[in-house]
Amino acid sequence: MLLAGVRSRGANGYWRVKRDFLAGSRKPDRLLLAICQARLGENEQALTNLEQALQEHEPDLIYLKSEPAFDSLHDHPRFKALLEVMHLS
Repeated sequence: MLLAGVRSRGANGYWRVKRDFLAGSRKPDRLLLAICQARLGENEQALTNLEQALQEHEPDLIYLKSEPAFDSLHDHPRFKALLEVMHLS
């Protein structure tokens, strides 16, 4: 039933359900949560979770620069700072 509801809401519905599921986790995957938030246009929240992911040393951050969900963040100063800290700029 949950999947039927997601399908009827389109792509944004999918990202909202996934975001809410991840946010409700005891220890959410900050990178995946940031991807969902970026897809929904929640850029400030996405950047906050990316900064937390960096503090938690999430290994998949090496793909930060190439992740399409973050294309709209490439010019944001906080995103640029993350790339610099990770030596990906």
